[in-house]
Amino acid sequence: MAELLDARGWPVEDASMRSTMSCLESAYADKDAELVAQAEYAWSALSRVCHQHAYELGPTVSEARHLGELVAGLGVQTTNGTGTR
Repeated sequence: MAELLDARGWPVEDASMRSTMSCLESAYADKDAELVAQAEYAWSALSRVCHQHAYELGPTVSEARHLGELVAGLGVQTTNGTGTR
């Protein structure tokens, strides 16, 4: 998330993840709403997995693979230096 924001000139350094997500929404609102939706979904899903209760089922292999691919896709978007597709 920080790399995506840095690419748009929005350094967030020590901000909380919630604050970072809010900045991401603002930084990409005019350019790539899908990117923001994917980032929020990935963060929410991974947070839910990390904070799961003993009575909850963990993610399936395909769900975990999908989240990994989604995060990797977000990382690829930072490699072109613009934070856009």
